[in-house]
Amino acid sequence: MKSRSLSIRFFLLKALYYAILVSYSSFILAYLKQARSLSDSRSSLLLMVYTIGAFCGQFVFGRLCDYFHTHKKVFFLACGLIVPVALVLFYSRSFPVIALFYALFGCCSMPLSAIVDTWFLD
Repeated sequence: MKSRSLSIRFFLLKALYYAILVSYSSFILAYLKQARSLSDSRSSLLLMVYTIGAFCGQFVFGRLCDYFHTHKKVFFLACGLIVPVALVLFYSRSFPVIALFYALFGCCSMPLSAIVDTWFLD
């Protein structure tokens, strides 16, 4: 059983993760619709590639955790990848590039919750 202080730290880490994920994810799609004049069908396609990226990311980052026998380094790797992916996503103008980086954003951001859970249980 982990100590109470450590449990609180992991709870705060997950709360911060969800706060950032929800705020950026809800902002970026609305921003892209308005600033890049995306239609509803293209927005739906973006949500589809985000979900596919999130699904695939679970396997990629889970395998990395198993391979390196660490969750902490993989967590920071995923966090480090999110920053440039989010910046490219914010500034790109081409729809195929936006779709690719939206999928990469899902691939890097969604597995973080599972990584934190398994890191805590380890």
